This record gives sequence, C-alpha cells and structure tokens, in this order.
Amino acid sequence: MADYYKNYSYKKDEYNNSSSAYAYAYDPVYEEEEIVRKNKEEKIFEQAQNRERKLHRFKLIVSVMLVFLGTASVMVSHASVLEQRVTNRNLNSQVLQLQNENVEIEAEISDKVDLGYIQTEAVGRLGMAEPQEYQIVHIDVAKQSYTIQYDVAEQETENKFFLESIVSLFRK
Repeated sequence: MADYYKNYSYKKDEYNNSSSAYAYAYDPVYEEEEIVRKNKEEKIFEQAQNRERKLHRFKLIVSVMLVFLGTASVMVSHASVLEQRVTNRNLNSQVLQLQNENVEIEAEISDKVDLGYIQTEAVGRLGMAEPQEYQIVHIDVAKQSYTIQYDVAEQETENKFFLESIVSLFRK
C-alpha cells in the first residue's frame, strides 16, 4: 500500500477545502477480502431467502391440503346424509305399503271371521250340514286337564333324584 502512495504526491491544486476525503484506491488484498465477505453475506442471505421460500411453499401446500381434505370430508358427510335420506324414504314407502296391506288383510279377516259368512261357505261350498240333536254329546272336562302346570320345586327334586342316582351308581 505504501508503494501506491509514493507515486501520489501532494499537489496544490488538489488540496481539499471541503469536508470530503480524498478518493484513494483500495489495496487489492483488502478488496479481495471485501469481495469474499460480500459473497459470503450474499450466499447466507440467499440461503435464508431460500429457506423462507421453502417454508412459505410448505405452509401453502399444507394449507391447500387441509382445505382440500376439509371440503372432501364435508362432501363425503353430505353424500352419506343424502344417501341415508333416500334409504329412509324408501323404507318409509315400504312401511306405508305394508301398513296398507295389513289394513286390507285385516278387512279380509274380519269379513271371513263373520259367522254368517262362515256358515254360508261351509254349507254352500263345502257341502257341510248342521249336526242333528242326537249327534251332539256334552263332556265335562276339568280345567286342570287343559294346561300342564309346572312347579319349580318339582324340577329341583327331579334334578336331585338324577344326581342321587349318579352318586349311587358310583358308590356301587
């Protein structure tokens, strides 16, 4: 650097009366270091910007995916609700149809349970006749013969007898 200033001598017309300094040339060694430092700073700045861009892209992609998944889930739930409504309508129409059939069948049954109708069908279509007085026999039957009554105590005694018979077999 000293070599650079040897050739630069003081000249009267170059005297500076202002507050600005002379424009001296930089030493090439310092200039290279400055360039390397600036390049490093630019690389660091570019890397930071790339990280910010990547982070921004990632956030954007995640938010778009979340919106897409949210709308897809809403669409699926709406479709399932509509499908359930259609199923309910079909089932309600089937229920109404079955209720109408039940009403028709009940009307047929009430018509056919009518004793007058039964008598005309029996005599007319089947050729049946009323029994004569001498053909009718009255029998008195006790009410207990109609049903079989079970007693819990009887069942337990039966089980005890069964167990006792098994035990007696082993004892023998």
